Amino acid sequence: MERQNGATLKVTRGKRIGLGILGLIIVFLMAGPPEFGAAMIFTGWSDNLDGGAHQFHIVMRGVGGVIYTAIGLILILRPQWAFGVAKVAIATGISYPIGGLLGLFVWPPVIIYPIMAVIVAGIIFAMFRHQMPGRAEMPSAMPSRMLLITTAIIAVPLFGFALSEAALQRGPELVHGELGHWAGGAAMAVKIILFGVFASMKWPGWRVPAYSAAFSLMMFGFASIMMPNQASSVGELWGALALLSGVAFVAVAEMEGRLAPKAAVQPVSG
Repeated sequence: MERQNGATLKVTRGKRIGLGILGLIIVFLMAGPPEFGAAMIFTGWSDNLDGGAHQFHIVMRGVGGVIYTAIGLILILRPQWAFGVAKVAIATGISYPIGGLLGLFVWPPVIIYPIMAVIVAGIIFAMFRHQMPGRAEMPSAMPSRMLLITTAIIAVPLFGFALSEAALQRGPELVHGELGHWAGGAAMAVKIILFGVFASMKWPGWRVPAYSAAFSLMMFGFASIMMPNQASSVGELWGALALLSGVAFVAVAEMEGRLAPKAAVQPVSG
């Protein structure tokens, strides 16, 4: 169980087993194949496709794979954070259709990630339908003003980046356009914003989307600094700002966690 704003998320043995199986499936799908998902955060730096033109995009795709692998591990090791896992899946599932819509382009992630979001979030919410915030067992948490403000500040340049990436996707460029890389960049920016918004809602497990936002920002910034001339890179200056934004988001999240009220919790059997 997890204490959050005086409420308790109860995880029975049966739910723990069910979430563990779901987590294993996610980890297998995202971390298993060596040329897919999380592995790309390592292989992308030396990728030679089209003369290495896609290295930045592949690394950032690997960042998404690492986040999805992490939520699988969280379901196995910390099922008390299941609501946070659901929020990450939903944010990912929403962001890719938005990126595709902005760029007027349809490619596999536009279909795959919403399906995964429906499955993952559907299972979690079905398991904990009686513990959803707003019910008697789980009072609604007050949104975090600090996280909302931080997200709003970060969202301004991210949304501008998303619009510029979408414009490139709608343009005549084909090397990246045919692969949906520009639309993927727009989706990544939208996804980070949604991570921040969902984290600020302070449901049990809210640190999962919070740290997902921070990790995405830091890797976006680091990759931009290391590959300033790659497509979708924002260069060294903006890369450094993105990196610092990720660090700031972690700091704000930790401040919020320390300020959260700690009400007494009765032990729960089963």
